[in-house]
Amino acid sequence: MPQPPDPFESSEDKARIAGLSDGIFAIALTLLVLELRVPELANGLSLAQARSAFDQELLHLIPRLIFFALTFYVGSLTWLSHHRIFRHLERYDRRVLGLNLLFLAFISLLPFSTGLLSHGDLPEAWWIYCFNIVALEILLAVLFGYALRKGFLEAQIPIQEHRRYQVRMLVTPVVFALSAAIALFNLNLAYFVPLLLLPGFWWVGRSSPQN
Repeated sequence: MPQPPDPFESSEDKARIAGLSDGIFAIALTLLVLELRVPELANGLSLAQARSAFDQELLHLIPRLIFFALTFYVGSLTWLSHHRIFRHLERYDRRVLGLNLLFLAFISLLPFSTGLLSHGDLPEAWWIYCFNIVALEILLAVLFGYALRKGFLEAQIPIQEHRRYQVRMLVTPVVFALSAAIALFNLNLAYFVPLLLLPGFWWVGRSSPQN
């Protein structure tokens, strides 16, 4: 027996979904900078003392700058993936909306999970951060796979191209899941695992079939 059409399925108002998503991305990525506080120096210091104190404060900022750059980089790549999906999305239903809202909830958590990393070398903070990124990336991949399976994406784009992009979307969650696992044994080593993102993207792009 044929399924009745989903009354919520639509091709209209896609701009509203993209607008909400872009707004949440913009706010989340902007809030990341709040962890980068301007160094405060005590009054009455000599020039030499002020320079020394300023240099020390800048050194203390380096880990936060690195985590800011990492999160902004991952967030920017994720926005590009999200933009690509919705640019080629011709129709959507309530599941697409639900998955997108859940995905955006994890995007909005990025400033929180990134901020946790400034409180010392705690494995728990890194696990939460990695979980945040893995969760949002998996949700976006599920959204993409669902839209692809339902035929919501533009038909003129070859299915092989969508499949290649689907594989590419798994690089980030795999890298951060690996990093979280390594943090069980060596947190300092786990911090370097995200460097595998670039060679991971290169390898997937090179090994994917072109037809």
